[in-house]
Amino acid sequence: MAEQPTGLVETGEAIQALQAAFASLDVVETSLPEFFMREHRNIQAQHAALDAEYALRKKSLEEDYQGFQAEIKAKERALFWFKGREFKEAVDDALAEQPKSKKSKSVKFWGGKAGYRKTGTRIEVVNQKTATKWALENCLGALGVARTTPLKELFDAEGIIPDGCHVWPGEDKFYPALPKPRVFSASLAKGLLEK
Repeated sequence: MAEQPTGLVETGEAIQALQAAFASLDVVETSLPEFFMREHRNIQAQHAALDAEYALRKKSLEEDYQGFQAEIKAKERALFWFKGREFKEAVDDALAEQPKSKKSKSVKFWGGKAGYRKTGTRIEVVNQKTATKWALENCLGALGVARTTPLKELFDAEGIIPDGCHVWPGEDKFYPALPKPRVFSASLAKGLLEK
């Protein structure tokens, strides 16, 4: 049941809004209690109908959103699949053409930046049981094998690769860095998806 309004309304605009809302009620010559209860029931039904409509539209909107996201991701995968290799070659050519004094690992294009980024060495626990056993036998500080940080610190400091772990060396990883997209209106975004 909805909360009963309390307090006095003091502004003229609020009083006019209340009068307009009351005028929209279906006033029939009946007793005040019957009239009040009927109208209150109708108002509650309107609330319930609005809530139900909202739930339906929200579900439909969520489904539309998921569908649009899938379309966008498919377009992105297709772009990388069909043109990614050519794009990488173009970036490599642009990097090779740079003067030796300006050797950079990235190139700025009109729509963003692309190039290579060095990734750090990382350690991965491939066998939890073996890594835990090794940590217990060798260094209690590395016991948090669910967290690889102590193991990585040990590897960085002493070059030790714990049993049950694999070290992935750092590498130059290719990337396109795009500027953050502008926020579009829903109608503009829909128009872009239809292209």
